[in-house]
Amino acid sequence: MIQDIEAIINRETEAWNTQDIKLLLSIFHSDMVWVWPKNSNSHNPVDWETPQGKFNSERWTSIYTNMFSKFTLEQNNRKTIKIIETQEKDGGFAVVDIDTIWKNKVTGELMQWQGRYRFANYRLQLFAQFKLFVSPKSSRYLSTTADSLRLML
Repeated sequence: MIQDIEAIINRETEAWNTQDIKLLLSIFHSDMVWVWPKNSNSHNPVDWETPQGKFNSERWTSIYTNMFSKFTLEQNNRKTIKIIETQEKDGGFAVVDIDTIWKNKVTGELMQWQGRYRFANYRLQLFAQFKLFVSPKSSRYLSTTADSLRLML
């Protein structure tokens, strides 16, 4: 199972690096609902939102097509910190640190995704992703993951 989870992480990284939407969507479980913190201080899930809704291939393809048409990937550093599998070896989750920078093709504004995220694996697909925060390194960077999604749309 650990190798399977590593494969999902590698597939996701390759998808971002190549902007391959089909490959990116292949990591998501069909029942996944993506939740986002409202801001970098929203540690309590009661305050989170679901701007992308439940996985929908057509809708999510449109979101990523739009994003890739507006942004160029400048940097995509990812490091797997830990992978844990269930005792039964039928699922697990990973903790991954990321530092990804996108540049708006028109304005030059930088959008940075930086932080640690966890995702749960079920049937070799991403079932849940939790708590990725965007670093407010400078005023040019977005302050929340939810803001990033709004910019992508």
